[in-house]
Amino acid sequence: METLILYVYQETLDPEIEQLLQGLHNEQTFEIMNENVVKLTAKIDPYEPLDYYEIYALMLSDFEVPVTFIIMLDSLHNMLNVELILNYIQKLPKTYYDGEDVLLSLIKRFPETMPLLQKALNKHLEKSLIETTLAIADANMNLSIAAKNLYMHRNTLHYRIEKVIDKTGINIKTFKGLSIFSLLFRH
Repeated sequence: METLILYVYQETLDPEIEQLLQGLHNEQTFEIMNENVVKLTAKIDPYEPLDYYEIYALMLSDFEVPVTFIIMLDSLHNMLNVELILNYIQKLPKTYYDGEDVLLSLIKRFPETMPLLQKALNKHLEKSLIETTLAIADANMNLSIAAKNLYMHRNTLHYRIEKVIDKTGINIKTFKGLSIFSLLFRH
């Protein structure tokens, strides 16, 4: 079981949206963070995923009110400052974001968040894991070249990749996940 965190922002929270969110999972906690933001924390079975994008689309079609919908795994949420999310959720364009999307949006739209995000990653990852991630980016995601440049066995590199993903919730096996590190630590 994994823990999933969902934030929903609406300029004026609709009670029907709150009711919809409260009925999504059997094992969940539902918090009203402020007058515009609710947070849902739920245990999910990764083998029986719920399509959260479809829920977002349902909200748009049924309620006809734009919302910001941020969904992330607990590992990424634990790394981020909740105040950061609450301060910027209303400034983001109203759409669906997974954890990596919201990080990229913060980096691109609000460069002042970059030091906070760098600090969070530095706190949760050893320097060697950040260096490993940047080496993968430098090698254009070619793991054989990255392992050679790092003077390590390819299996060690795979182990480190999984460790970064487990600790941060950022999938560095994808261009999107890897670009977060590249933008934060190369610019």
